[in-house]
Order: sequence, then structure tokens, then C-alpha cells
Amino acid sequence: MAAKWRLEGEYIQSCNCDYGCPCNFDAYPTRGHCEALAGYRITKGSFDGTTLDGVKFAWGLWWPKAIHE
Repeated sequence: MAAKWRLEGEYIQSCNCDYGCPCNFDAYPTRGHCEALAGYRITKGSFDGTTLDGVKFAWGLWWPKAIHE
């Protein structure tokens, strides 16, 4: 049985491409790979009955090619 979850919140991201994030539009990264940072703030949320309200987290990401490949 699938876990019940829901999220509402905000996020910000930045990548190493020249303009925006081409991978979000099925284009290729400026330098052939993707490096990104993303930060999230959950304003309302839960996972299997556990509240996630107020949780904040960030992560650094690296892909050897375009994200969509």
C-alpha cells in the first residue's frame, strides 16, 4: 500500500548554466553537465501521519549529463 503524503511550500534553486536551467525545458546544460543547489521550506505537509510543517532542507546535486537523459 502506498504511503499517504502531501506537501505545500517554497523552493529556490540555482545551477551552473549561463541562463536559467535549460534542463527544466528539455534543453542541454551549458557546460555538458549540471551542478545545482536547491533549498526547500515545507509550510504544510505530512508523510504517513507525521507532520512535516516547518521542515527546511537543502541539497547539492551533480549530473554527468542533462537531467532529463
